[in-house]
Amino acid sequence: MLVYLFHGGNVDFVVRDQKMTKVEIFHHVAAIKCKKTPESLVGDEGSISRPLLPFVKEVMNMEYDSAPNYLNLRFLLISCLVK
Repeated sequence: MLVYLFHGGNVDFVVRDQKMTKVEIFHHVAAIKCKKTPESLVGDEGSISRPLLPFVKEVMNMEYDSAPNYLNLRFLLISCLVK
């Protein structure tokens, strides 16, 4: 969500084709997100969202069934935003 906001909604996994079904949209978004790396999500050096890289890496390294450490994630996000 933060990457989406930092890029003004201009991210390639947002579906704008109104003719796609919900299932088609789900598969389209899943296929794109599976190919993404943290670096490709936040952009190159100098990108407005680049400071979020440590937070995005941490989130993307989480296992689906693992319980998030929200205190750690909150601290990491705040430290990325105040840089």
